[in-house]
Amino acid sequence: MKVGIDNVQIARMATLSPGFPKRILSPRELAEYEARTPQRRDEYLAGRFAAKEAYIKASGRAGLEYRRIEVLNDPDGAPRLYVDGVRTGQVSLTHDGIATAIVLLDDDERK
Repeated sequence: MKVGIDNVQIARMATLSPGFPKRILSPRELAEYEARTPQRRDEYLAGRFAAKEAYIKASGRAGLEYRRIEVLNDPDGAPRLYVDGVRTGQVSLTHDGIATAIVLLDDDERK
């Protein structure tokens, strides 16, 4: 089992360039981001960024383009992790001033 974890300060998202969401979010994530109220966008962005960083740490795939990694909610609201459209591993997110993400990958998922 491989584990990755990352924290991102939610308030930091407001200080980044306006193009940052388009650089790190997949098209589906970007649509979800834009559908949120402005007050909830920074939380969403910080959580997705933390999850992508946690995946990279767990997988050892430094340099992987962030947009290839997606965190999408299932119908019940649970986050699911996808890489290049294929569901992989497990992800858990929490937000409270800081967005924290943990990613678990089976050994055979580490590429």
